[in-house]
Amino acid sequence: MPASTTMDAIIGESGPSDAQSGVKLGTRTPNDGTDVNQPKYCLSSLHQRTVALQLLVDGHDCLVLGRGVSEHDPEFGRVLRIECPLDDYSEFLIREESWNGEIQTGEAQGCDFLIRLN
Repeated sequence: MPASTTMDAIIGESGPSDAQSGVKLGTRTPNDGTDVNQPKYCLSSLHQRTVALQLLVDGHDCLVLGRGVSEHDPEFGRVLRIECPLDDYSEFLIREESWNGEIQTGEAQGCDFLIRLN
């Protein structure tokens, strides 16, 4: 795996938010099968938090653990940089404006958040 990998992603910005926590509150209707009260997290809310990144590599699920750093990159704009010191100091960049994935609580993985990339 390369030392630095950039991944495009997109985040939905609809609905009210709790500015202090970075949590987006759900605005979906019950007819689409989702929980209206399920919190939605934005990438910047993962700043200085432990993060598990779930990837599909060669057809297998792979879980990478690291720490999120929300910052502005001169080339990519707002990004979440996930620094993975236990994985030969690899890092991943996720562009806030164009990412496609899901953020969940990472309690089952032993960290603050879990990012599932689609």
